[in-house]
Amino acid sequence: MDQTEVRLLTYPEVAEAFSMTVASARNLARKRRWRKVPGNSGDRKTVRVVVPMDELPVTPPARREDATPMQHQESTPDALAILARHIEALQADVTSLRGVEAQVAGLRAALDASREEASRLKAERDDYLSRLLASRRWWEFRRAV
Repeated sequence: MDQTEVRLLTYPEVAEAFSMTVASARNLARKRRWRKVPGNSGDRKTVRVVVPMDELPVTPPARREDATPMQHQESTPDALAILARHIEALQADVTSLRGVEAQVAGLRAALDASREEASRLKAERDDYLSRLLASRRWWEFRRAV
């Protein structure tokens, strides 16, 4: 028989330990085939899951709130230097995008000119077609085509 250490946890406790919802905790228990044990209270809804200790996630040590302000101040110049480098890189990107902005404006002007030309050509085509249809009877037009 396997002698691994286990913990009996309810589904909400499993969900908290694995940082997930209760429904996800139920799915996790089902997928990993963890044994379920009914609760002692006589309430059939209370179920405990047998979770092996080696499968529980390791919780990071709690952050100390009594850290001295000097520890934070020592890392501030480094953080400021990193932020300054990022700002410089972003400014270089903005400068290169201004050139692209001018290209887009030129392309929009060319597109507008092309649309006007296409509109003019369509109007000319429609005019020729209407004159052709007006000058011939339909059977003569059919033979011509």
